[in-house]
Amino acid sequence: MASKRHKPEEIVSKLRQVDVLRGQGLTIADAIRLRRHYPNHIWAVDFVHDRLSNGRPYKMLTAFDEYTREALTVKVAIKMGSAEVLETLYPILLERGRPT
Repeated sequence: MASKRHKPEEIVSKLRQVDVLRGQGLTIADAIRLRRHYPNHIWAVDFVHDRLSNGRPYKMLTAFDEYTREALTVKVAIKMGSAEVLETLYPILLERGRPT
């Protein structure tokens, strides 16, 4: 049976997740046990990449509350750097506070 080959961007994404966990003092085992228990406990933030019908690429930044499954934001742009990400997430942080 052949093993699954992972794309480079999948590997980088997983490594970033590990770095974030370590920065919070958590291990991979801790993250597996981390479950949502109440609203505003855990947010999921992700980029979705796709192409328009004319072939032009775009990105979507999505964020949602994992407990309530409420979409906190969906930002769509042709280009999106760190400044645009912060501009998108900052109002949510002001309104709701950081996930606890």
